[in-house]
Amino acid sequence: MRDFFQTEIRSFDVVRQFPWTDRRGYADFLAQTYYYVCHTTRLLAVSAARIGVQREKLHHRFLKHAAQERSHHLLAERDLQQLGYRLSSFPERALTASLYESQYYRAEHLCPTMIFGYIFALEGLAAVHGPYVYRAIYDHYGDDCASFVKLHANEDPGHLEATFEIVETLSSEEAARIKDNFLFTRDLYKALLGQIQAGD
Repeated sequence: MRDFFQTEIRSFDVVRQFPWTDRRGYADFLAQTYYYVCHTTRLLAVSAARIGVQREKLHHRFLKHAAQERSHHLLAERDLQQLGYRLSSFPERALTASLYESQYYRAEHLCPTMIFGYIFALEGLAAVHGPYVYRAIYDHYGDDCASFVKLHANEDPGHLEATFEIVETLSSEEAARIKDNFLFTRDLYKALLGQIQAGD
């Protein structure tokens, strides 16, 4: 899984081409981030509920992760307000809804551990590219508009390592589903950034 991750996370380099210094573009990014991040704890809770009692440690891992992610969407909203915008200025995009709606379906009807692909994609993005993004935002807007990115650039490397350790204990079938979900999430996220950048 680590080799797969190291190879595929490079395709997230598109994040470095995003116009972070475009105030409205960054504001739209924050709004879309709010719309999907507010589902993080709920997705983790759904996944936890689908883990059988024979895997109690994994069940509790999801619950612990949910507690760690509590209210992070409010940081994105606060940064948006610091930029001078409101959530209502940016409707939720269909691609944003697709990011989290697909995860509910996958957790409830396919395989609850597929959520790790979603986690690897989004937390991996923050771990690998977060420091670059934070510096670009900090240099242009200051720290008051960068709390969401700052937190995840600093926290997610540790989360990622803990996730690798758990995923390495799962079956090969689960690992294949996790990889599939990583690629699915990556492609949706890249399309979302492209749509924001194009101003569509």
